[in-house]
Amino acid sequence: MARFHEAKLYGAYIRFPQRCTRCNGIANKTYEITVMSFLSTEHGVQAPICRRCYRVRKGGGIIIYTITGLFFISVMVIILGILGILISLVLVIPVIMFFHDYLDRFLNRRIIGVWGVRVSPSEHFLTLRFSDISLGQEVEKLTEQELQKSARGASEYEGESAR
Repeated sequence: MARFHEAKLYGAYIRFPQRCTRCNGIANKTYEITVMSFLSTEHGVQAPICRRCYRVRKGGGIIIYTITGLFFISVMVIILGILGILISLVLVIPVIMFFHDYLDRFLNRRIIGVWGVRVSPSEHFLTLRFSDISLGQEVEKLTEQELQKSARGASEYEGESAR
């Protein structure tokens, strides 16, 4: 049994409840959850979080990227000696960028509780996963309500313009 909730949501209408996705506190900040498509185009979803969780997520990012960079540099030094320092300084940025998507998902999963999985080929639907199953179901419900409200507004607009 999965320990998370997976939802395929229409990207333009994704709505979260106005509370922190991590601790259910008062959400006074947002954090962008990025979802990468196959062609490396990024799509972002703003997840509401509190100040404390925002600082934890930012701090976690700094720590994990620093550790990844230092690990890569030390492996290169061990393998290649002094020449490894020069090579690793040139390659450390591309290596971190290569692992960026994985590290970002890892941090979002562990700290925020919401992470992006994939983008549909049409790039309209985003698949998100939620650590809190009830939050995932609530986001699905709010997104569906927003989509229906938009569809009603569009049909009313078409009715008025036909007159």
